Amino acid sequence: FFLSDSSRVKLKPNATIIYPETFTTNKRTVYLKGDAFFEVSKNRKNPFYVYNQNIIVKVLGTSFHIKSAKDGIPAQVAVRTGKVQVNENEESSLFNVSDKKVAKPILLKPNQKGVFANHNLNKTLVDKPIPLAEAYNLATSVNYNFKEESLKSIFETLTEAYGIDIISNNEDILAC
Repeated sequence: FFLSDSSRVKLKPNATIIYPETFTTNKRTVYLKGDAFFEVSKNRKNPFYVYNQNIIVKVLGTSFHIKSAKDGIPAQVAVRTGKVQVNENEESSLFNVSDKKVAKPILLKPNQKGVFANHNLNKTLVDKPIPLAEAYNLATSVNYNFKEESLKSIFETLTEAYGIDIISNNEDILAC
């Protein structure tokens, strides 16, 4: 379904969302319980926030998945396009303890995932990265047909195509 700002939300089964009929302030805020995919319309003057029990996702215009924590699996945010900032939701409990540990915010880009567990936010790769051209629906001239290319050259091509750094601890292997 679409929100009043033309942002699109795809709720997963058993997910619920609370949102205003019309966004009227300089902050677009929704509350999510469960899992959903968001395609947020760009509006730099009015950031978009998604609150769930564990995390707060701040967005300017992008697409991403949110998975709520359940059955021992931590809360997660996976970015498809754009950038998002992920913070711990400090208001998630009824009791605020002043000396509790709060996770440091992280910035996520395409093909990156933030995982929240034990008051820590960790950045990692999504399970199945996709080429940026596919994520943004763009034509691409990247050629994945490698013939007698160095591993360094292949890594550079894949880094450009997926927007993720590929590094090796063994410098000698890059010449192969």
